[in-house]
Amino acid sequence: GKKGKGRTSRPSPAYISFHTDDTCLDVTAPIENGEPILRLAFPSDNLKINFNAKTGTEAASLCIDGFMNMKADASWTASMCSMTNEGTRAGPHCQWPLSRGENGKWEFDGELNRAQRVEQLLKTMTML
Repeated sequence: GKKGKGRTSRPSPAYISFHTDDTCLDVTAPIENGEPILRLAFPSDNLKINFNAKTGTEAASLCIDGFMNMKADASWTASMCSMTNEGTRAGPHCQWPLSRGENGKWEFDGELNRAQRVEQLLKTMTML
């Protein structure tokens, strides 16, 4: 559709929730004034932090990793969900483990640390 060409802002088509049993951090990727944004929504105090997705993905992922490190022993998962036109959540469509297994190794590609794995996931979301 040609309609989308003139829009410089749009809501996030999807979001990733980084969650454990009792807390979660949601990341959305809206476009505002033509700039792709990564918005981290923390569970308490309605705290939201915006990063520019072009330049700030690494900083955002370090921030998310730091949040997960506050509950280092918890079992963390990243879930990608989407928003319907009605504004309700759909999914999760994909889930990725972000914790260490019983052997002490990360449950993802061992060449990466967790912040780098988070950065991969954020880049996937901003390409949607």
